[in-house]
Amino acid sequence: MRMTLLCGAASLLFSHVAEAGTYHVAPTGNDAAAGTAAAPWRTIQRAASAVAPGDTVLIAPGTYAGFRVTAQGTEAAPIAFVGQGDVRILGSMTSNRDAVLLEGAAWVRVEGLSVSGATRAGIAALDCHHITVRGNKVDSNGRWGVFSAFCDDLVVEDNDVSRSSSEHGVYASNSADRPVIRRNRIWGNGACGVHMNGDINFGGDGVISGAIVEDNIITDNGTRGGSAINGDGITGALIRNNVLDNNHASGISLYRIDGGAPSTGNRVINNTIRMAGDSRAAINIQDGSRGNILRNNIVISRAAGRGAIEICGSCISGTISDRNAFVGRFEIDGTSYDLAAFRSRTGTDATSFLSTEAELFTNPAAGDLTLRAGSPAIDRGLAEDAPSRAIDGTLRPQGAGIDLGAYERCEGPCVGAEPPGGEEPGDEPGDEPGDEPGDGPGDAPENPGAPDGGDASDPADAGGCSTSRAPGGLAALGLLLCVARRRRRA
Repeated sequence: MRMTLLCGAASLLFSHVAEAGTYHVAPTGNDAAAGTAAAPWRTIQRAASAVAPGDTVLIAPGTYAGFRVTAQGTEAAPIAFVGQGDVRILGSMTSNRDAVLLEGAAWVRVEGLSVSGATRAGIAALDCHHITVRGNKVDSNGRWGVFSAFCDDLVVEDNDVSRSSSEHGVYASNSADRPVIRRNRIWGNGACGVHMNGDINFGGDGVISGAIVEDNIITDNGTRGGSAINGDGITGALIRNNVLDNNHASGISLYRIDGGAPSTGNRVINNTIRMAGDSRAAINIQDGSRGNILRNNIVISRAAGRGAIEICGSCISGTISDRNAFVGRFEIDGTSYDLAAFRSRTGTDATSFLSTEAELFTNPAAGDLTLRAGSPAIDRGLAEDAPSRAIDGTLRPQGAGIDLGAYERCEGPCVGAEPPGGEEPGDEPGDEPGDEPGDGPGDAPENPGAPDGGDASDPADAGGCSTSRAPGGLAALGLLLCVARRRRRA
């Protein structure tokens, strides 16, 4: 009798739990319709106002106004907005200054959209956590491509982010920790390719900790200043396996202007950095930013009078730099050094060496920065903190040791080669730094049928979930328990 009552109560409870829904939006839809495949809504905003944990919004090809999301999913039941084909979001049709705005949201994924023409940001995430921006094309927006403020556990991956007019491609700002920026192509933005700025002026500790910036191709940024990868008040970041080519300001910068602390304890590993002829330093470390690690990099300065590494004297303490290939000179507090004198002054780079582009690369004049046969960068790296795969997916090492830079040279068929973004057999999220931290939305099952840089924002720049729903798995568990008990009685 007791089990009968329990099962009856469970059945009554779960009869009121709505399963996660799939909503549809199409140019032929109507916001007064049901939001089904047969009767889609017309605007994405209509769907954004309806979603609850576990829901997926499938967006048919077409042109749409932007939308604002305030809903909160959960780790077990994230919310997803997924473009299916050529889905265009036009800032000119959008009431917000940001075309896609996630504000106060959590565990939300935005995927497969083309976003352009916003007054401010193409995609913005404010006062939020666990937001994933994946596989979007974000082009020609007024200020930023992808912007976040006070947003912990942000993931920006597999996007093409280009031609932000006045500032940055990807901008993670304010006191927000663990951003992940990986496998993006970031090009032609006015200032930084990637900018991370803790910015203590708007509250919090002003520090961004635990960032991962890896496997990105960042080119032709910075005609208005900044860096290809800029860090103002970042600590404990892993910056690895990136190709930075032909950027016009600095390459990788670690410093403090707006940040709540100097940029310390960061690891810069296996990057290929080749600067434009009108650029500044390839690696720039200033403002007391001590204790950083520079290893296994190829660092090329092509600008007359600027260094491969420029570092402040007070930044040398605790700095570990070695096993790098350099083209160019070195600078400490404005004084120029050759490699031998730099070693003597800093105690670093004992096994680093000077080279040339022709010695290092397959076809540098054509932009091919893969390693040529016989390159002095082959097998010269250290395995510590090195990525398990090169930027093109090739397994490391192919030879006796890790190659320098973002590529790994292999002769004949490459061992374990696969497209970028592939994981080692048996890898689970979190197995190594860079594997899916905070990527709850990305871990959800695929949808059915789904194919200078320290600019302070104003306070507005820095920026309801339904309690009647529960994950479908919970309902299934309760019903299975009842069924199992009844089977035992039988």
